[in-house]
Amino acid sequence: MNRLVLPLAALLAVAAPAVPPVLGPAAAVAETADDPEAIVRAIYGQWAAPCCTYFNVIDTHFSPKLAKLYKDVQEGAGDDIEYAIDFDIFLDAQDDDTVTEVVTSYLEKGDDRAVVAVSYKAFGETREQTYTFVKTKAGWKIDDMGWGPDRPALRAMLDDLEEQQRKSR
Repeated sequence: MNRLVLPLAALLAVAAPAVPPVLGPAAAVAETADDPEAIVRAIYGQWAAPCCTYFNVIDTHFSPKLAKLYKDVQEGAGDDIEYAIDFDIFLDAQDDDTVTEVVTSYLEKGDDRAVVAVSYKAFGETREQTYTFVKTKAGWKIDDMGWGPDRPALRAMLDDLEEQQRKSR
């Protein structure tokens, strides 16, 4: 019986049509870890339709230091939203919306650091953000985000919130 099973399995493997893997946004981004611009486009691709399969950008695409800082601040705030990031950092909004017209470009690209600008349309207006990437052993990782010169970048916000949490205890 065993002598029949192995040849039959081999025959079925060869005869069966190749089924391409179903790639959700996480897989698509994982395949682009060598290209910061592609990572940003994939992040905004999550909002290309009203219903999306979100993936955890914090765990997957933040640098280890930024991911730890973000999680520490969010967890440290507990139920007190005053000491946490209380908005969607990718859409720069409280609500969710479909994102269209995503355009990315490099503002800076070196061997171990890159800055990517993104503009996109959401909530009926064009929005712009920047992403600072660092090269790690695991590929390019987001190390900071910005929403323009009139606001602090994500890392500065998190540092400030962490300090406020310490003072409030």
